Parts: sequence; structure tokens; C-alpha cells
Amino acid sequence: MLLRAFLFLMILELIAVGCARTTSPPAQATTEDRIPTLKQQIAEQEEESAQAVADYAPTTKAPIDNLNSPVVDLLRQLPGVVQVEVAVTVKEPTSRIIHLRDWHFIPRELFALDMKEVHGRDLADKEIDRLYQEFLLEVELVQIEQLATLLSTSLQAMLLAGQQGEGAS
Repeated sequence: MLLRAFLFLMILELIAVGCARTTSPPAQATTEDRIPTLKQQIAEQEEESAQAVADYAPTTKAPIDNLNSPVVDLLRQLPGVVQVEVAVTVKEPTSRIIHLRDWHFIPRELFALDMKEVHGRDLADKEIDRLYQEFLLEVELVQIEQLATLLSTSLQAMLLAGQQGEGAS
């Protein structure tokens, strides 16, 4: 009986201690500043891409705009190419579309809304500015790789999505 009473008091004490604790809201954590790291990665990527373009020696010699030659092997050997998918195979093609996957431009205001949702809290303008700058640097990294890919082809013209007029080809 004494053991039961002792256990009962211990449980009550644990409940009381648990109830006595106040829960404070989580501290407003700031995100890590990745700008210096991203700038370093950009410098390294520029060097790597320039070297990849200089070293590029295609094993498939057919030009990319030759519609009679298979393009898959040619595309796979280009610098910066990670994956090649053929959506539709045609026996006698009349044109060739090569889509480079890219990051889309996002206005700062929409980016800020997305970041508030991702982080689950309101972010200070200064933090949003830094996160947006990091986003733009990440886009630059992708574009440096894409430039190396494009420079390694024999393309005569290209279309840029969202471009009109002189910048379209």
C-alpha cells in the first residue's frame, strides 16, 4: 500500500513538474548566409566550364542541326549535360527542338511570399533580400553550366523562352 501511495505521489509530481514548464515560442532562427560560398562556387564553375569547353572533343562528329543523325549521343557528351530525354521519336524530322531546363525568373515579391511559406514565419526584409540574392546566384551557377553546353554545339540560332524581338534568336 505504501508503494502505491509513493508511486501515486511520484506521478503527481511528474505531472506538476510537466505542467509548470512554460512553453516559449521558438527563437526566430535566421537562415545561413550562403552568398560567399555561392560566389566562390560561381568562380569555380566559370573556370570548370571554360576548361570543359576548351577540352571538348566530340566523339560523335555529326553537327547538332543535322536532322539525319541521331542527336542523343551527341547531346550526352556535351559539357554540363546530365540527362537527355527524347519525348517523341520521328522517322523523318523536319526540325529539332532541344529544351534546356532552366530556372524561371521570379520577382522578389513572389519570392518573398514563397520564402515566408517555406520557413513558416515572417522574414525581415533584410533576410529576404539576402535569400533573393542567393537565389539569383544559384541561377547564375546554372546559367554558367548552360553557356558551356551551348558554346560546345554548332547551333546557328536559338530561341529563348520569354524573349521577343532581337533577343529571341
